[in-house]
Amino acid sequence: MPYSPTLLEGAVSDILLHKKILSPKDLRPEFLSKRFGIEIMTGKTSYAYIDSDVKVFVLDKKVEEKERNYQFHKLFAHTLLHEENHLEIPMEVYEKHSEEAERLTWVEAIPYHMLRYIDFSDPEFIKQASDVFYIPEKVVQNRINFMIQQQFEIDEFDNVNEKVKNFA
Repeated sequence: MPYSPTLLEGAVSDILLHKKILSPKDLRPEFLSKRFGIEIMTGKTSYAYIDSDVKVFVLDKKVEEKERNYQFHKLFAHTLLHEENHLEIPMEVYEKHSEEAERLTWVEAIPYHMLRYIDFSDPEFIKQASDVFYIPEKVVQNRINFMIQQQFEIDEFDNVNEKVKNFA
């Protein structure tokens, strides 16, 4: 059975397609920032500053580029989910928002409409996808785990429906 995207995956792909984000190279921070009106800076840590029409992402200059790209994607996910300035919210709220943004990051860094760029027949497909999407392997692994979990839940639901049909 082919993979069926979740509503979240479909919504993220729709947003990105609307902004003409069509290939993995379009997911690079330089390109996404232009499409979404985000200014990128570097600093000692990563955070987002958002105030009305101003969006500034500060990325940690000490980390390697794939990790910095991941930081951008996570901050981008935060802005899609939460409007407030990261510097002005309580730490416990930020931590909850961070968990939500992490899951969205997996879906946004490798959107459903770009899964075709991953060669799942390659035994090293995690590394291959990491190189294609230019994000750390841990993010690719989390994205794959998300897909497996979603497919498992769909399969479970399908089996329940089948059992109910058999029972009736």
